[in-house]
Amino acid sequence: LSPLHPREKPDRRIVSFVLHISCVNVHSSNMAIQSVAIVAVIATLATHVASDTLLWSGDNTNFDNGAGWSDASPFASSGLPLPQYVTLVDTVTTLKAGMTADVGLKLVLQGNSVLQLGSGAAGSSATIRFNTGDAASRSKVGIFQPVPATNNGNTPSAADAYDWNCNLNWRVVSGSDTSSIPLTPPCYQDIAQFKNDGNTYGASTYGATAGAASIGIQGGSSTVSACPATGSKVSISPRVTVDLVSCATTFQFPSTVTSSSAKDCANSCSTYTTVNGISGAQYHLYTAGAYAGSAYSVVMDSSGSPTSLTYAGSSAVTISGGSAGSPGATYTLDGVKVSASGSIISTSTPATTVKPTPGQSSSNDSSSGGSLLIIAIVIVAVVVIIAIAAFVHIKKRGQGSDGAAPREGAVSFENPMYDGEKSVGGADAGNADGLYSDPVIGGAYSDLPAGGGGGASGYMDVPAGQDGAGYLDVNDDGGFDDEDDEEDGGVSGYMDVAPGGDDNDDV
Repeated sequence: LSPLHPREKPDRRIVSFVLHISCVNVHSSNMAIQSVAIVAVIATLATHVASDTLLWSGDNTNFDNGAGWSDASPFASSGLPLPQYVTLVDTVTTLKAGMTADVGLKLVLQGNSVLQLGSGAAGSSATIRFNTGDAASRSKVGIFQPVPATNNGNTPSAADAYDWNCNLNWRVVSGSDTSSIPLTPPCYQDIAQFKNDGNTYGASTYGATAGAASIGIQGGSSTVSACPATGSKVSISPRVTVDLVSCATTFQFPSTVTSSSAKDCANSCSTYTTVNGISGAQYHLYTAGAYAGSAYSVVMDSSGSPTSLTYAGSSAVTISGGSAGSPGATYTLDGVKVSASGSIISTSTPATTVKPTPGQSSSNDSSSGGSLLIIAIVIVAVVVIIAIAAFVHIKKRGQGSDGAAPREGAVSFENPMYDGEKSVGGADAGNADGLYSDPVIGGAYSDLPAGGGGGASGYMDVPAGQDGAGYLDVNDDGGFDDEDDEEDGGVSGYMDVAPGGDDNDDV
């Protein structure tokens, strides 16, 4: 059996064998033995089974494809000068409906070249214009050969876009989805198809080992499954030509593959750089050839093995220092910078966000939470201290040093005029150095003298019969709110209290 193709399943091999069953009849008369062999052919040797249907996605060979022109072009928009005349080199091409090509003096078709005008449908047309008026100013011949004759030994070149063995030129057909790119080109077990979209296409194997179960048009019934009788080119349709270079020895059709001759079909695209992006994705980045500047995401299976590619998009790669494919260009893809030679220059550091685990806050939250807790504790402690101090202060004011209960309804005031005053009779009225709330030995401030006698000593106490002795005292002439005491004929002061006095404001 031939070795398995990279995309072929091991269980797709079928082994041939022959089963012999013998029946023996013994006849007593002649002892003849008859043997009947029943041969059952279970299967025939199968060297391939169709694995995938692959659709060509390489470049087209349309007459207005600028990549196919050299030196001059019949289209002013190409950026090349208009030609003195035009030569097609062994090419099948089409000038699409409604277009005009200025070919100069003449149009030369070399080899098996074909130029189709319009779509081929009734009423479809295109224009070829021959211009002789300015022939002298046109010095160059426009040569149209979109499919290069050689791929320069698989070195990066425009041939990549027409190389049968470049996997980037194929798409895996899965229903209506054709976005997946195979890791390898078609081989002897795969069905190869070309689009039927009005464009012309061409491809070449460039003499490398290649293969297909069949080659046809998408949606069509006609296919090619054998090498041409002469030459190497096969016409899949009037618009598709494939050059199977050295077909008899290099191209593997089912009819030519044997268990000893089957070979794998190697990928011949230009060398790519494997880029592991900072996002975690893996890519194939091309920095040379027809696909320079293009990147393809690698699709992995559950075990982490690559299965296919997808195009990363035109904006995935940023090119600086030159155009795609130029020697000085650099390419940046997913945070990774790559040189024109395919070497990794640098990788950006991905931005990371540290998230707290469920039920656990971040360090900043923890710090702020701890600070708030400390502040709360301090505030509570201060409030408690103030409350205790206030309680002690009120308690001290409410009772004297002797522990006597305060008189109900008593109101105290600080009167600085009494600081250091002497009471009548030479006795100290209070502690000259103390505060108003400090009690005098023997009684609290605003207490009446013991026994109601004449020893006045308290705040607002006024000794009887003393002129000008008390705060707000009034002299004998009388004053505001004074009343005469008819009993003792004297005049008492405002709010004065004298032993035995009978004032309205006495306490």
